[in-house]
Amino acid sequence: MIFPYIDVEEYLHKDHNCPPNAICRNVPGFFQCRCARGYTENGLNCTATPLTATNSVNFTKLSVDGVYEVYAKCTPWSNDNGFCRALSKVEIISVDSYIVRVQLMNVKSSLGVNVGHLGVMYNVADESNFDVAYFRPHENNRCYQVGYVVNGRWMKVRASSCPNGPAGGLAWFTVRVMVNSNKTTDIYLNNGLVTSVASYFGTVGRGGVLVANGYENIIRFRNFSLTPSV
Repeated sequence: MIFPYIDVEEYLHKDHNCPPNAICRNVPGFFQCRCARGYTENGLNCTATPLTATNSVNFTKLSVDGVYEVYAKCTPWSNDNGFCRALSKVEIISVDSYIVRVQLMNVKSSLGVNVGHLGVMYNVADESNFDVAYFRPHENNRCYQVGYVVNGRWMKVRASSCPNGPAGGLAWFTVRVMVNSNKTTDIYLNNGLVTSVASYFGTVGRGGVLVANGYENIIRFRNFSLTPSV
């Protein structure tokens, strides 16, 4: 999308007519509107592309509206292959704080319906570098675990109990991750604060759903959203 452009002040103050989710670029005599990562040019608009499966055996949208299922059968999680991901291609641009929300369900694993490692990735620089918060339905003392992945290597920061206990299998639970401008992140389970942790990566408005394990695990998720903080 290329538009005539004369006024430098208009460009600097973002008074251009680029569509939402587009980045304005100044070129001599014009300005260009390029869709941000995760958006596709559709005429004069930028349309969001959906979540994409990364390193998952199976990633499907069920017949039930808005419900996705990830069949994760990963290799041991000492390296990048241990993380099955449904990563949002969408990135919120020019933001210093944002919120990731999703509803998750642990369907089953090779060790039972209450065993799994499912959660959220955020501050996603790329598919091998991101912050992580995930939940373990099978453990009271290590209900959640937070950390980060650097060049595909998992680095654990903390694991502890949840104030209201772990989320059980075969039941929907809500995860909310609030990435703050001061590089701290607040992790919520069903609207209850679980922990606050320092982010390893700088603020990147991109996230997704993650299954971290070294065995078979089937999860479902719905109502995934990535929004700027108000």
